Amino acid sequence: ARTVPDNIGLLYHKHLAMFGPREMLLSSEEPVVRQFLNAQRVGPIGMSEEKDADELAAEADQELPPLPPIPMQLEPSNGIPRRSQREPGAWCRENGVTPPPGSFEENMTMTTGA
Repeated sequence: ARTVPDNIGLLYHKHLAMFGPREMLLSSEEPVVRQFLNAQRVGPIGMSEEKDADELAAEADQELPPLPPIPMQLEPSNGIPRRSQREPGAWCRENGVTPPPGSFEENMTMTTGA
């Protein structure tokens, strides 16, 4: 989900939590989006889809790990850019969002939060 799509949609509690360009969701501070796309344990999603109030209260004081870098998007196998393809970081620049450090580097490795 981090390197293939042009757009991402995330459903939570049978509702659309967020939909938009890949960079928008991967740089999002929205708790549900951040937790799901970055494989983090801390957040509103639990084993039974939602956590109970006690679990959320216990996590309230935990510091969230930094967002991982946004990886480069995979190129089409035929080498021809898609019509919707944009320059890496374009959405972030146009919307005044500072991507996480190390984003859009050619040789980055994929790591996720805990």
